[in-house]
Amino acid sequence: MADLNLPLNSLRGADLIGGALGDVTPLTPGLFLRRDPAGAIDGTWCSPARRLLELETRVAQAGDWLGLHLSLPLDDLAGIGWIGLVVRSAADQSLILRPCLRSGLAAGGFHDQFFPRHVLSQPGETDHHDLIAPDRLPDLPIRAPWRELILFLPPAHSIRWALHDLRVFVL
Repeated sequence: MADLNLPLNSLRGADLIGGALGDVTPLTPGLFLRRDPAGAIDGTWCSPARRLLELETRVAQAGDWLGLHLSLPLDDLAGIGWIGLVVRSAADQSLILRPCLRSGLAAGGFHDQFFPRHVLSQPGETDHHDLIAPDRLPDLPIRAPWRELILFLPPAHSIRWALHDLRVFVL
């Protein structure tokens, strides 16, 4: 199976890179930020040493979504017992993220399968882990033309958030 964390690994070894937040902001191939263009959310991102991502947003008008999207080479979930993630993060003020496995549908559109637990980011580094079992989720498509892991961030208020580490795995 392909390395699920390849886009993240390229950020781990990168020199400081960054830029302004757009509607779709590519960070590295296979990893991007996406914001609701109907909102007024601007900000900056960077990938400094010892962190994958630092994100600062300024919200003038709330949007419906703001997400960190990781493309996953998981078109077929047959035989996979668990899909998991481990997150280490911090924020200047406590905030909650919603992890989601998004599966493209052959007829168009997508299916979102949220992980059972929310991620809490707070001023000190915190670790989070969670799992979903595809064979226990009847609405989750076993085969999909594409999949992403999305960390949905707060789109209604400004944040300063650091993603120290993120790992995705299957068992």
